[in-house]
Amino acid sequence: MREGNRLEAKRAKGGLPHSLWETYSSFANTEGGLILLGVSEHEDHSLYITGVDDARNMAQDFWNMVHDPSKVSAVVLSDNDVVIRHTSQGDVISIDIPRAARDCIPVYVGQNPMTGSYRRNGDGDYLCDEETVRAMLRDSDLLPLDRTIVEGMGADALNADSVASYRRQFKNRRPGHPWVGLSDEDFLLRIEALRLDGSQVRPTRAGLLMFGEAWRITSEFPYYFLDYREVMDDQERWNDRFTSDDGTWSGNLYDFWGKVVNRLRSAVAHPFQLDADLHRIDDNLMDKAVREAVTNTLVHADYFIRRGTVIIQYYDRIVLSNPGSLRLSSEEVMQGGISDTRNPTLMKMFNLIGIGEKAGSGFDVMREGCLFAGTAAPELEVFDDPGRVQLTLYPRKIAGDSMIAGASAVPGVSADGGGPVGAESPTMRNSEHGTGTVHRIGARGADRLNDMVGTFGKNVALPADFGNAIRPQSQLEKITYALTVGGPQPTSYLAVVLGLGLTRTREILASLVKDGVIEPIGVGRGRKYRLAEHTGS
Repeated sequence: MREGNRLEAKRAKGGLPHSLWETYSSFANTEGGLILLGVSEHEDHSLYITGVDDARNMAQDFWNMVHDPSKVSAVVLSDNDVVIRHTSQGDVISIDIPRAARDCIPVYVGQNPMTGSYRRNGDGDYLCDEETVRAMLRDSDLLPLDRTIVEGMGADALNADSVASYRRQFKNRRPGHPWVGLSDEDFLLRIEALRLDGSQVRPTRAGLLMFGEAWRITSEFPYYFLDYREVMDDQERWNDRFTSDDGTWSGNLYDFWGKVVNRLRSAVAHPFQLDADLHRIDDNLMDKAVREAVTNTLVHADYFIRRGTVIIQYYDRIVLSNPGSLRLSSEEVMQGGISDTRNPTLMKMFNLIGIGEKAGSGFDVMREGCLFAGTAAPELEVFDDPGRVQLTLYPRKIAGDSMIAGASAVPGVSADGGGPVGAESPTMRNSEHGTGTVHRIGARGADRLNDMVGTFGKNVALPADFGNAIRPQSQLEKITYALTVGGPQPTSYLAVVLGLGLTRTREILASLVKDGVIEPIGVGRGRKYRLAEHTGS
């Protein structure tokens, strides 16, 4: 066992170390993690127990200090998150720190978030720069920032052609809607593209982003930049490109969405299919997944952060990236059903014309598209410094590509069910988006405790009683733990918990149903599993 992105060991022989609070801040501001007090590190970075003196008093000291607002800004723990573990080599205090709620982030040490906010990169805690802290502070606001009125602009800041096109789509989608007959100004007020500022009508941030001219948008969002490229060979040189600032089109989100989706349609295979009336089906689940991916990229972006929103169509994949970190934990993203859109007014505008799925279902839509196309599952990565999210979608099979043909339907899990693909911890990587830690979503969310504590093997100097006390070992224990903690779960989530492919997971679930351990609820795509009544669900 070694330290990593979600595990930190501290000797703590002389009492609570000062660095404990930096780690507390960093875990709370990223994906959470486990701090072990009374555990030391060998030169080869393996861990061994040294134990703490008077564990009960040390645990009480921790609780006293964590509730002191002059020490840390927020308490993110429950009573069960701090546990004294008795082992043959000494007492260890384990502190399981969850990811903080968005309205508590940044969690910082001391009195000033600009000088006391940390994030976890690999096995270290790093002080956040001002840009990162300001982004976290924006995200902590529970009110939609995209509803804010843009001072100094009027309704004429919005592009008339874009508004007219949107209204045509709205009418086609909702022909009998009472808003169809409204004037442009009244219509835009209804969808919150405009708001009243006293007696003046002004655009909201969402309205400006959706319908404005790029040169006006950048007066409110200096780093606003949209970039679409096509790279059809191995030279990384684009074959075609358009950007929001080239002056030949409006440069707003609405027009960008239309231009990009039209280009990406050629990336999707369209096998010959007929519906019940013998009409050809020209739109399939992968088309839907592509549209969902583009929409999510645009509505989840933080347009105050550098480096812009970039969508690149390669010959074998589509890579979509936007500024801004995830506002949910990786587990919540994978599980679905929860939505926390950075720009909810923008999302509503897209939804009104039939674009975008219901809250929390976007990743499921993309997974279904990949299953339909027979390609690898979508891959989600999070970059730090500055925060950035990147999605890779494989829209069609490529001849001779064994990775695609044998890919697992669960992100981050190898095709043979042998566990996570790639490194177990985040990696440092250079990209066009900057240098920073890459967090690959999927493998890291597979089993929170297993990920934090690691695999016990020949180089681990921890006694067996310690490992058994912390994490479930068998497939049965893992599933029981997941269903006890999280309630009913779909097959896709349990596959990630087990670190196996969907086929093998279904076999295990069927066996557990037969044995009466778990039971299915719901049918079809909505089916989930829960503990059977008699097991103490």
